[in-house]
Amino acid sequence: MDTRLDIIKNAMLLEKQGETFYLTNAVTTKNAEVKELFETFAREEDVHFKTLQKMFENIKETGNVAASTMLPTLSETVDKVLTDKIRASIKASDYEAAAIAASMNFEEKAVKYYAEYAEKAQDENEKKLFQELAAWERTHLAFLADLNDSLREDIWHDQNFWPMI
Repeated sequence: MDTRLDIIKNAMLLEKQGETFYLTNAVTTKNAEVKELFETFAREEDVHFKTLQKMFENIKETGNVAASTMLPTLSETVDKVLTDKIRASIKASDYEAAAIAASMNFEEKAVKYYAEYAEKAQDENEKKLFQELAAWERTHLAFLADLNDSLREDIWHDQNFWPMI
């Protein structure tokens, strides 16, 4: 069975993988709005990583999670970055649309992981942190899912995939 430290190390790895994925997509995209979206997500993943790193160090040193390791208030939200302008600038068959769909997989994995360990956590501060991480990742996932759905609708209309009535 995983120890608390193993769980946190795996969570840190998950955040680093997400950050790398988003930074890679930010560099690859030619769309300025999508670049900003991926850079924002990468910064948020870095905040998650640093918070988990503090948690890891506190548990290692004291055996407990200090309340000071809780996530800061979310300063940048997806709503500030993602607008109808992004939707209008992405074609559903473009690289950006594929990257957004792939991003959903990262976020789904993170939500599941954090929610699972929030349920198992014995320490209240640990439980709270994992709940907050899951909530942040759910925000990313919900936004990406809405954007993905919108893009799918656009391609269906553009390609006349809708059945004739």
